[in-house]
Amino acid sequence: DELEKKEKELSGAAGGNFIRPQVGKTVVRFLPPKAGVKSPFQIVYEHFIQPGPGQKKIRFSCPKRMEGKRCPACEKADSLRRTQNPADRERAYSLYPSKRIYANVIDRANPDEGPKVMPFGVTIFDALKSIRAEDGDFTNPEADGFDIVILREGTKKHDTRYEVRPDRKDSPLGNMEWIEQQWDLSKYARVDTL
Repeated sequence: DELEKKEKELSGAAGGNFIRPQVGKTVVRFLPPKAGVKSPFQIVYEHFIQPGPGQKKIRFSCPKRMEGKRCPACEKADSLRRTQNPADRERAYSLYPSKRIYANVIDRANPDEGPKVMPFGVTIFDALKSIRAEDGDFTNPEADGFDIVILREGTKKHDTRYEVRPDRKDSPLGNMEWIEQQWDLSKYARVDTL
């Protein structure tokens, strides 16, 4: 819930509409990268840290993983991990960054809303890489491109499962202007100063 609130804040502050796979079936079309951009994905190592009970989680890109710079959160996690206290080790785990991927997509349930930003984790990203290797380029906007179906079960971190598969009915993207209307994903990878 806190992550969804933060995403809404980012959506309003930095521009962009977010879409998250909901329980059940979500069908999206991944947009190809704009001219001059190498990948349709922006990979970010992010910290999601809750400073104290009842306080909002803080989200920021990890300076160490993103730019090879000093990261106080990683240093604190390393320090806690070295103790013999299980609670410290558990807290250390929560301080390390997570790999998060951002992509521009069209929500096929609401295509008139135009491009949306979809953040997701490694499970979905690995499935997308497999689809690309086995079925072809799902970002192709031409008639031989295809949508991606994401099936989600569960609502909590420990019980959520995803199945990602191609919608093998080839179809064109539709509105080609969506490619130029994409959100700038590089802002999610920006590393703040210490």
